[in-house]
Parts: sequence; structure tokens; C-alpha cells
Amino acid sequence: FSGFVPMMQGALAVRRSAMKVWLLCCILHICLIGAHADLINVGDDSFDATVTGSGKWLVMFASDGCPHCKRLMPTMEAVAADLKGEAAVALVNCNTDGWQQCQRFEVRGVPTLKVVDPLEKRVWDYDGARDQENITAFARQGHQGTESQPLPKPVPPPGPSYVVPLADDNITRVMETSTQTWMVGFVAPWCGHCRRMKPEYAALSAEVQDDKSVVIAEMNADENPLGMKRYKQSGFPSIVVVRDGQYYVFQGERKAKTLKEFLYAPSGDPTPIPAPGWGWMDELTLMFEEIWSIVRHVYNTPHMWNKFKHMFMMASVGAAVVAGVGIGILWYSGLLDGLFAKEP
Repeated sequence: FSGFVPMMQGALAVRRSAMKVWLLCCILHICLIGAHADLINVGDDSFDATVTGSGKWLVMFASDGCPHCKRLMPTMEAVAADLKGEAAVALVNCNTDGWQQCQRFEVRGVPTLKVVDPLEKRVWDYDGARDQENITAFARQGHQGTESQPLPKPVPPPGPSYVVPLADDNITRVMETSTQTWMVGFVAPWCGHCRRMKPEYAALSAEVQDDKSVVIAEMNADENPLGMKRYKQSGFPSIVVVRDGQYYVFQGERKAKTLKEFLYAPSGDPTPIPAPGWGWMDELTLMFEEIWSIVRHVYNTPHMWNKFKHMFMMASVGAAVVAGVGIGILWYSGLLDGLFAKEP
């Protein structure tokens, strides 16, 4: 039995990774097949090159978990088809890779629709009915003559960062055996709060880089979930300061100044660093948590959920047709009579 637990732990770790890859591939396949070619997803890295670098655009600012955004998605896809050749339609996610653009354009609620014309360097807010006809008319010519605002300046590039990346396989060797004081941020790529904290966290790392007694680090908890579990953190972003075999949990404002104050003078009750042991039951629990996290992420992302529903309906209809054809073939060939014939 002593060899059974390590065997189960290894098998579950492999199964968990394989299941996660399989789910991601399925979701990506569904979204790519069902994606509308006329509705373009843009983020902070691509907004200026895509939107402000070309002709007129209708931009929808949305967010994960917004039911109104989900309901509007089919309408926006139809509007994108109507406007093809006249104006392009873009989707910006304020919770993930487009949060800086949402701040730049002063988005107060979602969904928000704006017409952006880089040639005139103007922006028009749409405040009408959320139906295909009215939105299309506004994007074509309806915005002309209405109140507009100047096109906001681009988001400035981020400053230098000296944040050290950590992973599950090196956190004990690199950090927990060190004599330095470490600040660790547990983050996730999809977390809007993590993205908003990133410039402040990078500024802190640049400010203290010459002090060799402290280190600013972060862990991508999506790729390295064990560290966050060990330190009993659940929300994103979570920040802890580790020193002298103990850690302190940060609860303040996520600004460079307050983070620096906590780094050098952590407050609150310290907790001993937990042992790095990890059992097969933990692996099993983590596997189901990651599956649920992926499903929840798809549900809370408007365009992915709409495409998933569309493809699921298509697959259901296809399965029903295949089943019907199969039963028809069996009936026609007389096999059903043989299967259900009564014995004499």
C-alpha cells in the first residue's frame, strides 16, 4: 500500500494536466469554429494598431459575467455583418485584456457602445435601443451631428519590471530557503484586478531592486496552483510577505506606496510556512476545481458562451439526425426485427 499513494498521486497529476489541456482544446475548437469573422476581439496590446490605426469602428465594451453583454452578442454579430465594408466592429473585454482601454475611454458600465473615427479623432457614445436596426443606423451616419468627444490619448507603455516569476517546482528551493524577505503576488491572466495592479507591482519592483534584502515575486496560479493552495489564498490577486519562516497576508490598497510599507513592516498575525507535502486527494480536488474554473470562465465570457451554446445546439441536432438515420437503417435492414423478435 505504501507504493499505491505515490502511484495515485502521479497518475492524478498527469490526468489533471491532460484533462485541462483537453478541455482547453475543446473550448478553443468550439470558439474558433463558431466565431463570427466580422466581430473582432481587441485588447490593450492590439487596440491602437487595430482600431485607432484605421477607418471608422463601432466598439463594444463588455465584461465577463455581464448578462446584458451576453444578450447583446448575437445582435452585435448581426450588426457587424450589416456594416461589413462600411465600418468594423470590435469587442473589448474590460475584465481581462482590455481593461486599460475601458479606463482610457471612461467606460462606466457595460455593455457600452462607442463609434470611434481615427480620421476625425472623435468618439461618439451610443445611448439608444439595443437592437440591430438602431445600432447599425447610428454606426453608419446616425452619429453625425450628435455630441462627441476627442479621441483619448493612447495608454503609455509600462515601465521596467523586476518581478521574479515563481513556480510550484521551485518555490521551496528558491524562496522558502532564502534569508531575504519576499513579497509574492498570486495572480491569474484573466483577473482584471491583477492587471490593474501590475503597473503598481512593477513600479515597486523597480523602486526596491537595489535592496538585496528584499525580492518582489509573483506566481501565475493558473499554471502553478499548488503554491496558492499551500498558502491558503483563494482570491485574486492575493499578496503575502514571507520572511523568517512565516508569512503575512496583505489586505491594503494595491498601490506601490502601501505595498512597499507592508513589505518592510508587515502587519497582522503571522502564519508558519506550510510544509510542501501534497497528497493524491489534493490532486483529485484540484483537478475538479480547475475543470469547474474553466467551465465558469466560458460561461462568464459573453462571446465564448454564445458560441458554445450555438455549437452545442448544432451538435445536439446533428446527434439526433445521426441517431435517427441509424435507427432507420437498422429498421430497413431488418436488424431491429431480429433484435426484438419474441422467442417461440
